[in-house]
Amino acid sequence: MIGFKHARAVNSFLDLNGPTLETKQAIKILTDEVTLTVSPALPSGVTSINLLNYSDPSNTLADLSFAPGTTYTLTSDGNFNLTMTLEGGNGGDSKEASRFITGGPKGGKGGRVTGTVLFEKGQTYTLVVGQAGVMGGDGSLLGGGGATTGLYSGSGGGYTGLFRGTVSQENALLIAGGGGGASYGDYEDPFNPFGADTDEGSRAAIGGLGGGLKGGFINPTLRGISRILSGRGGTQTEGGAKGSYSSSDYPLYDGFAGTALQGGAGSTYQFGNREGGGGGGGGYFGGGGGAYSFLAAGSGGGGSGFIAVEHLDNAFFSGSSSASDGSVVFETTSFKRRKLVITGVSTATFSDTQTIRNTNSGSISYKWYQDGVSLSDTTRITGTASSEITITDPNFADDVNKKYFLRAEYENSAYASGLTPNALNEPFDIPEFTIESSEIPPAILITSQPNDVVNEINNDVTFTVAATSESNNSTFKGPGLFNFDWRYNGYSLSDMDTLKQAFPRAALNFSTTGTMTDIIDAPGVPSYTNTLTIKNSNIELSKIQCVITSAGTAPNSVSTRQANYDCTGLQSIVFYERYKLGGDTTEQLSNKQTRTANNDLRSNPACASDSNSGLLSGWYTRTGAPTSDPFAGIRNLVVKWDGNNIDTTGATYETIDGIYGLLVGNIFYVPEAYVGESPYGWCSSDACGTCSSPFGDHANGFNMSRYNYVSKTEPGVIESYENNLKAAGALTLRASSDSNSRTICLFAPNNDVPVKITLGGAAAAPARTREGGEGGLSVFTIIMKRNEEYIVKLGVNEKQDGGPTGGLNGGGGVTALYHKAKLIACCGGGGGAGPSGDGGAGGGLGIPGEDGFGANAGRGGALIPNDLLPITGFSDVDEGGRIDGCTTGNYYKDLGLAPCEDVTSDYGSGLAPFLTSDGSLTKGSSYINRGYKEGQGNRNNAGSFFGNEGGGGAGATGGTAATNNGSGGGGGSGYYDGSEVTLLSGSTLPLGTRLGGNDGVGFISIETADTTSENYNVEPTLPPPIIRDAVNNVTFAVSREAGDTNTITFRKTAGGTGPEYLTFGPNAATITVALDNDCVYERTGVSASGGRGATLRLSGGTLQLDDNLDYDFNDLQVTPYGGTFTSTNVFVAGT
Repeated sequence: MIGFKHARAVNSFLDLNGPTLETKQAIKILTDEVTLTVSPALPSGVTSINLLNYSDPSNTLADLSFAPGTTYTLTSDGNFNLTMTLEGGNGGDSKEASRFITGGPKGGKGGRVTGTVLFEKGQTYTLVVGQAGVMGGDGSLLGGGGATTGLYSGSGGGYTGLFRGTVSQENALLIAGGGGGASYGDYEDPFNPFGADTDEGSRAAIGGLGGGLKGGFINPTLRGISRILSGRGGTQTEGGAKGSYSSSDYPLYDGFAGTALQGGAGSTYQFGNREGGGGGGGGYFGGGGGAYSFLAAGSGGGGSGFIAVEHLDNAFFSGSSSASDGSVVFETTSFKRRKLVITGVSTATFSDTQTIRNTNSGSISYKWYQDGVSLSDTTRITGTASSEITITDPNFADDVNKKYFLRAEYENSAYASGLTPNALNEPFDIPEFTIESSEIPPAILITSQPNDVVNEINNDVTFTVAATSESNNSTFKGPGLFNFDWRYNGYSLSDMDTLKQAFPRAALNFSTTGTMTDIIDAPGVPSYTNTLTIKNSNIELSKIQCVITSAGTAPNSVSTRQANYDCTGLQSIVFYERYKLGGDTTEQLSNKQTRTANNDLRSNPACASDSNSGLLSGWYTRTGAPTSDPFAGIRNLVVKWDGNNIDTTGATYETIDGIYGLLVGNIFYVPEAYVGESPYGWCSSDACGTCSSPFGDHANGFNMSRYNYVSKTEPGVIESYENNLKAAGALTLRASSDSNSRTICLFAPNNDVPVKITLGGAAAAPARTREGGEGGLSVFTIIMKRNEEYIVKLGVNEKQDGGPTGGLNGGGGVTALYHKAKLIACCGGGGGAGPSGDGGAGGGLGIPGEDGFGANAGRGGALIPNDLLPITGFSDVDEGGRIDGCTTGNYYKDLGLAPCEDVTSDYGSGLAPFLTSDGSLTKGSSYINRGYKEGQGNRNNAGSFFGNEGGGGAGATGGTAATNNGSGGGGGSGYYDGSEVTLLSGSTLPLGTRLGGNDGVGFISIETADTTSENYNVEPTLPPPIIRDAVNNVTFAVSREAGDTNTITFRKTAGGTGPEYLTFGPNAATITVALDNDCVYERTGVSASGGRGATLRLSGGTLQLDDNLDYDFNDLQVTPYGGTFTSTNVFVAGT
């Protein structure tokens, strides 16, 4: 910034004997602390790698290849990030069998890992570059590949790893596992080593792939071989298990297990010095060695890879190696300094002709400026008052394109003594310097990570990631800029051949879609979204992640978190929603209009007429002192609209939609801008005319707006959750005391679910000493179709508020179950009691209603045979009516939908939310396949009589009311659709249905129909008979990080409502259970499939299980909400 004009201080003067400030060194970024020294030298002779020289991809400098079989020491002279890719060595191949000329099985490929390492100044690192295994290898090659004693089998490949300091598991940063060695044998089909259905199968096997989270494993597939002859792959916690012949007579036939950093050796038995087991690959934990049998030989398992949790910025496994030996590749374009030092130097020079006061004993002071603003030291930027400024952790967003200049001033020395004077040109600015993106390239930013998913086999699930770049220029806005590579357990889904070799039993179907949108809170900045849709046919816990690559970023590739894909067996998952069709009240404003007030009003505005006010409008306040606040100090308020005085009697001040104003009926008045005040113009008595002090007050005028006001009741979901019927037992629901909340929706979100249902019609009301009839009761099974709507209407008796209900004088309401539009089951309500006679009972499914008792008692509802219910019903207060076979609903009727037709219009893909009878959206309701049409369904179809005789019960057909003598009403009949409903026989209900049986309001209980579940039984499940607004819900959050099948089971030992058993695991889940607060459960069992047993502990209220391997206690975790584990053995609800 040469040429800036700077004023001297008032008390200073120009001394022509002073020095001149000049630029000695222009501003630049220092290029030290950017080097890795290497020992021994690389094959190219390089011993020092200046990463700045390699960060430009166009440079063609010395080869940075590392020699396999070599251990290198790397030393960093600075703090910087560098991305590197390591590949483990392949396992050794085996010799071809005598009858084939196509070659023997291949050794497993080595693993690959990519990571950005945070190198530290002065720290030494050890880099081990593994070697490929060889046929007949003795295990002496670098990288821990296990030996083989068979001359024709392969030894394991060595790992390639980077260690912070010396070589040990504790110091490991990145490891790519070595592949397992192939085994030798005479096998039928060398092109199908995975167990294809050939004449014999394979007598040998290719080696397991190097890891990855774990090494691979391939067993020979010869028919008749049931033993695990091949070594297992190493994992993150233990070496791969040995291949075993499983015979005490032939111990030499077994291979050896892998250990830390070392693959296990193959069997020491040799048949003719040729056949034998393959060696395990080296790795964080080595793969197991293969065993030998007389029929076949096992290969070595792959060694596992490793990624440290510290000293790395981002790392991920990348499938398998592309070479034979291990290798190391630096992504030099990813080089990024974690400390940027910018320097500039000025000098003070005296003229050659100056002979006095030219002793240069003064000093130069410095001050840094960024974008023209003076800097001070912060935690990130230091040295702002020196010639060097240091930026710690520079980043693209904060630092690129920033402009710096350095201001120098000469501090004179002992000027009063006649020595050095001020500089002639101070202050002096060293020219501006701009930080370019080449110094700090942009990073990829992951703005949305994939979430964990739990779902059943063969169901589509989705994982979504969104990413952008730190750069927001046009370069980063083109389609296809980002590449998204989804990974399954570390292996790319785009390379199914390798993935199938790593996971021969993998059964996946998948697809991806991508879109580009702007980041919500940053218009113009693109966000790239990619979605993986995948389904798995295997029950397993797998890891899903996405590697995102973009040119011009550093590093070029980053990985998302590893999301859990917990694929379960078929579960009994039912989703429950309870609708409040009356809903919550919301207030809305609309149709805003505005008027301007008079700014010179000198009298009571209420007195102004149209003729002299010009249709006066506005908000006017009388106050003792002038004020611009429309709500302050009001002694009187006048609201005028188009010359009319608005009557504010009974009006209230409200805040609606965030606006404060005056609500007058259905009109909302809001004062706006202040227009002025008139002193003492408004009489304090509110009389007309102008008043002066002290009899007049101030008149304050405000412009005004008004709105139409609507108070609307919105329907909504008041309770919802997912229920695992196998783990949590029955979902039991009674009619709510809120008459607007008796509509329940159920659906199976994952797949078709067989369920057992207990259904009860509402009991009728008593009268004096006489009992109302019980509601009908039935137990049956249906298969709930995936994502299809099942609506339940729960009845009450007529004395209780709302419906469904029975006839006047206490008739019981029907409980009805609909599959979309169609009624598939209902239980009749009981007949109301009269003072002289009991009411008749309602019928269960397929049971007519019972006649009432006493003279002139009501008749029970007639039976309608299964599957013969007409579509349209009717109501008849005298004779009783009939329920609709399919729902109509006025809203859908007006749209032209037939009663039995599905609801699909306007929502696409056949999915729809729940709409009320007037077409209002039920807020929060799920989008599923629907057909139910809310509105009159002729459920209130019981007969009524207007004396004191008992009313009829509602049902498929309603019972009639008694007509004289205080007798009881008849019960409603039950009905079911035999194409969907199967009655369930038990000791309590031999026919699965009965007359009466429910002495409370209507209910439904839904349970698993899986006969293998501990919670399965054929008996009816009745909740307590009282009205329950909602069950007492306890939620258990279950998580796991282990692929093993671990479970914890508790059994109820005390208390009321609740399932007999609670089982947690093996999968992650959110389990909601209906429990009374007095329930106590005691642990009855723990299972752990790893064979090591299990250890339990409590930590912060969470029950934790460890499978006795790594003692991290995250293999299965259970956290309750609404109860407490008082120990590892006892759970108490409601505490």
